[in-house]
Amino acid sequence: MNTFSKKINKEEEKFIMKNYSNFELESNNQYIKFFAKTNEITISLYTSSKIVISGFRLEENDLVKYLNNFEVNENIVGSDETGTGDLFGPIIITAVKFNNKTSDVLKKINVGDSKKISDNIIEDYYLKLINNVESKTIIIEPENYNEMYKRTGNIKSIISWGHFKVQNMIGGDYKRIIDQFVNKSKFFEYISKDSNEYDDWLFETKSEDKYPQVAVASIIARHKLNEWFKINNEKNSFELKKGNSYTRDELKVLIKKIGKDNIKSYAKKDFKNIKNLV
Repeated sequence: MNTFSKKINKEEEKFIMKNYSNFELESNNQYIKFFAKTNEITISLYTSSKIVISGFRLEENDLVKYLNNFEVNENIVGSDETGTGDLFGPIIITAVKFNNKTSDVLKKINVGDSKKISDNIIEDYYLKLINNVESKTIIIEPENYNEMYKRTGNIKSIISWGHFKVQNMIGGDYKRIIDQFVNKSKFFEYISKDSNEYDDWLFETKSEDKYPQVAVASIIARHKLNEWFKINNEKNSFELKKGNSYTRDELKVLIKKIGKDNIKSYAKKDFKNIKNLV
């Protein structure tokens, strides 16, 4: 079973309540204001205006198609990053701009926050999207990250530099959207720029639910992170996993296999659980 979720507007809320009123059921969840179940899907509309639809073959469902009918605005560049919470692996930042080929693809797939999408679906979406959008990606390999962290002592400073760089790799006079990890003034402070000169740059939390460009950037970045782990795990005698759930004993064994001199090429050395081991 798959899920589709996004923030919806008042018009979309009215459409759902009117067209699915015959399927409405009671819900014990105080945060759900409309709950319905058909033979194909379950609909949960929350008081926050977030909708969650679950079912099979959602890409063929009429309601999902309706809600997924993004306006393909070619004047927006959106960017997102991945890898910041992983002890091993790079930080990957991608910027995306749509073109006249993008609309047809978006109608067939459920983009959104890539963290909610399985790796298999990420791969499928990536293959569908990559030749139908303009995208630029930078990969901050662990060794480069460690050098940058020595100079800055701040991961948000590194991410800010990455977003600024990758956004500008798509040249032109566009509205710029960044999935917010710091506020605008702090972002430009990190990269020593005057924020007043960048009025067309917007920083919004959960922007992948509002701007499909950010959602697609997230998908492309996550695909490339998955690719990094796959390549490195296939060529080495040790296996690295995403996340940061390693125990101290697991890390000791892994560091021994990799070698202390080589660990900088694989791990972010500022993470607390590895700091005292290398």
